[in-house]
Amino acid sequence: MADTTEQWLNNPRYASLFAKGQREEHLTKLDIHQALESEDDYEAKSQQLTHVFEQMGIPVIDGDEDLTEEEIDEVELLNASREETDAIGDPVRMYLRKMGSVSLLTREGEVEIAKRIEDGERKMLQAVLNSSV
Repeated sequence: MADTTEQWLNNPRYASLFAKGQREEHLTKLDIHQALESEDDYEAKSQQLTHVFEQMGIPVIDGDEDLTEEEIDEVELLNASREETDAIGDPVRMYLRKMGSVSLLTREGEVEIAKRIEDGERKMLQAVLNSSV
């Protein structure tokens, strides 16, 4: 375990997290979540990091009492989406994220697009009929 602890401590990515834990004499689960949010194996690494902190005498607390409702909801949503996307392959996850960011058409938008399509078809037909070929 010493090797694993040293690997975590020597990783510059987590240096500020360790410094914060020593300074404040505790860390919250949100702190660990934010440090690991881009990691692939989030759950396992979160447990390992929590264990390392406990070995160092830095408790990891829930910290929900200090969070706003929005922050709590955000953490829960991120955790839920992480669990869902872990079961889905990367191409599917990318597609679903992209599709989720595209706004849906309103009824008026659909009518406008349909009118533009019909107008374009009429112009094309008129051009073909007026051609000398």
